[in-house]
Amino acid sequence: MKLTSLLFSLFAMSVLSVYCYGCSSDETDNKKMTQKPKEEIAIANPYNLNEEELDIQDLLNEALIRLRYGDKTGLYNLEFEYFLDEYSFDDYLKRGEIQYAVMDSINHVEVKGCKFYPESVIVSIDWVFDSPTGKNSYHADKLKLFKQGDVWKKPTSSSYPHQLEYERIIREADSAAAADEG
Repeated sequence: MKLTSLLFSLFAMSVLSVYCYGCSSDETDNKKMTQKPKEEIAIANPYNLNEEELDIQDLLNEALIRLRYGDKTGLYNLEFEYFLDEYSFDDYLKRGEIQYAVMDSINHVEVKGCKFYPESVIVSIDWVFDSPTGKNSYHADKLKLFKQGDVWKKPTSSSYPHQLEYERIIREADSAAAADEG
């Protein structure tokens, strides 16, 4: 039970930043970034989620599936744009924020509901674990995701204020370039 509590804490602190540790070359990582996991989890919709809530559930479960297969790009792809521009995937691994954890007992994530805000969403979830008895056990949690363009992001290493500053700098550079042309 102590190990399960520790695992809950790790996930709650960095939500999906618990990762199987390892390194690979940029070439291999770039190839993995374009591949989708072969496994899909069919989850019932007992909470009558709308399409966007189901998309968020799929996003979180895809990250878990990728973890299960050792695809270390799953979390990296959920970081903000400024972070992806600044850090290569290998740099991301070297930061040391990705920890080793056994992913076998985590089955999937069930979204129970979402509270949407203009730039973010608070997602009420259940982490669903396979218990030794063969039945599922559940741990309730809340996650905060951010909207970047048309994509939801669940950063573990990057921050929203830094992303806003990055977007402001790009807007100013674009305005200056447009003024120079005109």
